[in-house]
Amino acid sequence: MDWFPRINRWSIAGVQIAGAMLASAQAAAAPRFRPAPEYTPTATVLLSADLFAADYHAKELVEAIVAAGARVAVATNAPQSPAELALALRAQGISSRSSAMVSSLHLPHGNIWMRDYAPLTAISTQQQLHFFDLIYDDPATKLNDRVPQELGRLLSVPVTALALALDGGNFLTNGDLCFSSSTDVPASKDAALGKGLANMGCRKTIVFTAPPHVHLDMWAKIVNDHQVLVNELDERTMAVAGKIYGHIPPELQELRDSLNQKAVAWSHYLEVTRLPMPLPYRGAFRTYSNAVLVNGHAIVPSYQRFGWNYDSYPDAELASYYAEKVRKIYESLGFNVQTVNADGLIYNGGAFHCVTAQLPKIRTAPSIHTNQGRKGH
Repeated sequence: MDWFPRINRWSIAGVQIAGAMLASAQAAAAPRFRPAPEYTPTATVLLSADLFAADYHAKELVEAIVAAGARVAVATNAPQSPAELALALRAQGISSRSSAMVSSLHLPHGNIWMRDYAPLTAISTQQQLHFFDLIYDDPATKLNDRVPQELGRLLSVPVTALALALDGGNFLTNGDLCFSSSTDVPASKDAALGKGLANMGCRKTIVFTAPPHVHLDMWAKIVNDHQVLVNELDERTMAVAGKIYGHIPPELQELRDSLNQKAVAWSHYLEVTRLPMPLPYRGAFRTYSNAVLVNGHAIVPSYQRFGWNYDSYPDAELASYYAEKVRKIYESLGFNVQTVNADGLIYNGGAFHCVTAQLPKIRTAPSIHTNQGRKGH
């Protein structure tokens, strides 16, 4: 081609200037995001249908979500008609009033821990919902890793894939600062995580190393823009432990020290309130931080007997103390508290934050319920 030599340097400069102006205009027009905190007003809470297959108190969870003014979408592994859904809800004993706020969504997935593999949500400067798809690094089921893209397709929500391996249960945000934890992450990987999450609006990402539990939501809960709850093994709990065991087991003292150290670390970023934590028992890390916040309501775990009524917890004498103190803390922060039993869930490793994924209530938010019962969709 012989046209390029005839373009003088002023033309080239003009093209460069125009290109720079276009790039600047495109950058200005490009959406900027704010990661949606859990306490953002919620339109819909997504649950797995598998929650209803065992005694996980899914009925009570659904009714607490509806009472908080949100709808419920039950993710199924096969298409379900409205009649089939109504029959299933009736069989679970869910009231007709609550059932009217529930729909099903054909969204193939592999386990109940919806928080971990559902997309992270952000809201653009144009008040548009946006999904961010992270890598759900679970070799047991690659199906879950496809959920964000499939959910985006179903709801016509744009999805941005980030090459970051991160479970949703290990991510908390106040819409500005973002937090995660790691048992052993090099500083270079921390920096990569922060750089990746900056794409969804995280101004700064903080990674807590050597955490008390591998998932942040098991020992901390951000409740508003300025405050976080952090688990505590308090003096009363430790005294009961001493009475039970005749001494304080070293691993219990280590857990207490770790929680105390992390509370100090959190205090560099947010105001910290300590949340009582029952004694861990036979691998069950009982916690009240793994609640779910929905429209000013806190749906908080309660614990009565280990697992599925196998035996009593060793600190059973403190049950009413825990319940009263936890309720007062959440209520003092302005939440309407509803407790739901989580013995079965915690036996398997999590509670209500772990099994829920929330869609924010914004003007342009899509409705899952337009997909209700559409076979093969």
